[in-house]
Amino acid sequence: MSFFFRMASRLRPSTPEEVVRSIKDSFLALHTRTHAKALEEVEKNISSLRLMLSGDGEIEPNQEQVLQISLEICKEDVLSLFVQNLPSLGWGVRKDLVHCWCILLRQKDNESYCCVQYIENHLELLDFLVG
Repeated sequence: MSFFFRMASRLRPSTPEEVVRSIKDSFLALHTRTHAKALEEVEKNISSLRLMLSGDGEIEPNQEQVLQISLEICKEDVLSLFVQNLPSLGWGVRKDLVHCWCILLRQKDNESYCCVQYIENHLELLDFLVG
């Protein structure tokens, strides 16, 4: 029976804004709620983000939606949350997050790579990753 509920939630279309908002809220909750519960929510959201960005074996990602997600992630400063919370995440979530990160870095809006430009404007993120 729970299979049907998971399928229904998986089939429900989400806008890029909703996806990014839920990811941001779950990362912000890591410092306010029970850590285990918040970590579970982050894991679920990153998994759904990976699915939206790279698709699965049957469904290809919608490139327009992928670009919108990357623009929204930059606009909402979610990339900095990815970097700052990376050490507190489990191995599987880190792996999914790095996969998403690679896809996001390749997204080109007009003539610029929006996520690369975001990192150029926030060099402290590179310092955090290297340090």
